[in-house]
Amino acid sequence: MPQTEGQLIEAALELLAERLPPGWSVERAEGQGAGSGEGDALFLFKAQSGAGAGAAIVEAKRNFAAADVDRLLGGLTRRLREALSDRPIMLVSEFLTPRARERLAEEDISYLDLTGNTRLVMRNPPMFVETAGADRRPRSSRTKRRTGFGGVEAGRVVRFLVEVEPPYGVIDIERETGISRGYVSRVLDSLSDDALIRREPRGPVEEADWPAMLRLRGESVDLFRVNTMRGFVAPNGARGAFQALAGSAVASRVVVTGSFAAVQTAPIAAPALLVLYLKPEGELPYFDEVQSALGLLPTDEGADVVLLWPPNDRVVEDMRATEGIELVNLPQLVVDCLGGTGRMPAEGEALIEWMQANTDRWRWSSLAAYREQSSR
Repeated sequence: MPQTEGQLIEAALELLAERLPPGWSVERAEGQGAGSGEGDALFLFKAQSGAGAGAAIVEAKRNFAAADVDRLLGGLTRRLREALSDRPIMLVSEFLTPRARERLAEEDISYLDLTGNTRLVMRNPPMFVETAGADRRPRSSRTKRRTGFGGVEAGRVVRFLVEVEPPYGVIDIERETGISRGYVSRVLDSLSDDALIRREPRGPVEEADWPAMLRLRGESVDLFRVNTMRGFVAPNGARGAFQALAGSAVASRVVVTGSFAAVQTAPIAAPALLVLYLKPEGELPYFDEVQSALGLLPTDEGADVVLLWPPNDRVVEDMRATEGIELVNLPQLVVDCLGGTGRMPAEGEALIEWMQANTDRWRWSSLAAYREQSSR
């Protein structure tokens, strides 16, 4: 990794040259940057045909997070944009998270990181370059270690942030989730870096972008890999198995997730795959009992019923009961759908839209309201 921002700019220039359309070249303008008043550098683009030329103002930040976008816009970048509206501004960094790239694109700021994530939009002359690199920080990076969002403890913290309207502090979250305040602080730091929450340093959470948090959590969890899974075919189809579930001997021992749960709240199409969690009871899964009760046939491919044995009981807590069956809670359902297959991610997005339009029907308006309900 580069030792200085100057080395970062040179590495970015070399990488960018490899990604330009045929016939185009890029070089660094002499004398630009280092206090010249036009960013940290100026990249000049030229076409061999002589048909066009252009320039981009470069801002170099070895470490850059989504939360830094607002600070970037409030400083030199805004002044440069106002003075030189025809020139794109390009942020170069060692690594940019998906959330940081999303925020930069929203603000019409081009970017490049040293893993190959590139987005360059030029109006004069017209040019658009976009390439994909890594979505995770390289192991060799010396930047601070970020807390991931795929684990059980992170999921519990995220769920609290999703379900309860701020403000609240680290100690409040520790008390309600049972997760140590040190770990909670690391999760909040990562969420703050990705501009998913707003808080002053060491202060309480003041705002939480819960839809984006659910999407991040869903991207971090693969429903059919994190759980022990068995696939089956239902002789009367997935819908027949679902209809038979309410009166079966295992109705109280399984929890519905995925498409058949999503359609109860935000239907977008007839569900085709029935996904059931087995409630953790003892140490061993009881697939055979559920298979027998519902008349399922085991299969290695083409399953229309999937039984899951979760690694912990967190995913099946606070269930929703309806017509003799139990459904997972809404935040868990969204995460499961986003981490699923086929049209399940689209169903997860439909659920988020419903939740945004009906926050009073599922989200606690304050920490006090949440505690009052929990104490009953």
